Amino acid sequence: MRLSWLRVLAVLAVFVAASGFRPYGTNDLATLTVPAAYTGSGGAPLSYRLFVPAIPDTATNGVPLILFLHGSGECGTNNTAQLLHGVGGLVWWSRHREPAIVVAPQSPPMTAWSPVFFNRLQARMPIATPPMIQKLDGLLKDLCDRYPVDTNRLLVTGISLGGYGTWDLVCRYPGRFAAAIPVCGAGDPLRAEAAAKTPLWIFHGERDGSVPNKMDRAMVGLLWELDAPVRYMEYPDSGHGIWGRVYSDDAVMKWFFNQRRK
Repeated sequence: MRLSWLRVLAVLAVFVAASGFRPYGTNDLATLTVPAAYTGSGGAPLSYRLFVPAIPDTATNGVPLILFLHGSGECGTNNTAQLLHGVGGLVWWSRHREPAIVVAPQSPPMTAWSPVFFNRLQARMPIATPPMIQKLDGLLKDLCDRYPVDTNRLLVTGISLGGYGTWDLVCRYPGRFAAAIPVCGAGDPLRAEAAAKTPLWIFHGERDGSVPNKMDRAMVGLLWELDAPVRYMEYPDSGHGIWGRVYSDDAVMKWFFNQRRK
């Protein structure tokens, strides 16, 4: 059974070195990013932080746009808490290796990118498009209109609650994103066929007590059956907070930033 490879991948994860750069901290990011708000979809504005790199003359088709979705602990109204995890690695790589626009919105208190519910440890996406997903859709369109974005290189990644949002986006808008990295989240197995249209690198901790890895394993198994372009890495003996390892890994960043929609 193909799922037997999960254990092999978990062991291989130990030997993947997260080396080569030091992601920026929140103080650096507060200086490097610009606070803004998107109001175009109605309702309350969606606050976000935006990093726009120096655009090289050779980027005639624009540069990638990376959407980063934070976890539940970073919800709020200060428009800074979402910089705590993950964004530092993306911005560092954009400044020093591969220019990309990075946008990190902040979900308001008591909200979720996608209010996923669970049935027997299987995630179920809402049928109707959630309000926050609608806002993210509008934000991406707005940024693509205003900045030199290569629309064949739209990328999305998120942690925990943001992992749910990442799964929702790739399932709800199949083929829109060049690649996605959901970290310790969960996707809906009923939407596996839609998710199979996007190259994915999925990460989870073997001992995650907040979002059980069984849900990602189930989704990965279905995607493999569909011969989808998916990678799965499970960190042995790790719990929920694996994002520091993911976003400081040279191999992960290099793969992510070089994806292009075919």
